[in-house]
Amino acid sequence: MNGAITWLLDVDDTVLDLSKTWLKWYNHDYDDDLTKEEIKTWAIGDYTKIGNKFYDYLKYKNLYDHVDPVENALEGVNFLRTFPKSKIVYCTHVMGHPGQKYDALRQFGLLLDGDGYFEGFSESGIDKNFINADVLIDDGPKHILKSNKIAMCFTQPWNMSLEGQFRVRNWIEFMEIFK
Repeated sequence: MNGAITWLLDVDDTVLDLSKTWLKWYNHDYDDDLTKEEIKTWAIGDYTKIGNKFYDYLKYKNLYDHVDPVENALEGVNFLRTFPKSKIVYCTHVMGHPGQKYDALRQFGLLLDGDGYFEGFSESGIDKNFINADVLIDDGPKHILKSNKIAMCFTQPWNMSLEGQFRVRNWIEFMEIFK
């Protein structure tokens, strides 16, 4: 790595707390009380009353106007910036309106000038292996398992079945490990 580290960060539920807003809206609209802790796999629709229609919320034009950062994400990302020659690159899948996540990251000070940002639009998501980076921080099981980088699993209920993976529970734990 020659002292330079490129950090590839997933956005949803790693840096921005999408599931909180997504579940709040779903529970309100369908009189349900589904919690994030009940979602044990990546197939989130299987846990809802409406199946894969649940993903339609991701197409809402102003969704990310209602999404806050994951707790301590700004501190964690700024900590990454303290590594010499460190570079931050965000990579995310978009089902709805391009630019929403970009704008939210900028608004919260998570995405700065000089950072990289990639949005993928295919039905199958984005292959993060095509992005030149050293370390991936992600909550998605398929991205962790397929990664050709050092992969850190950002713990969420839907990835607890992954075994043998380097994982962090939150940004505070991440910073403690790397101090």
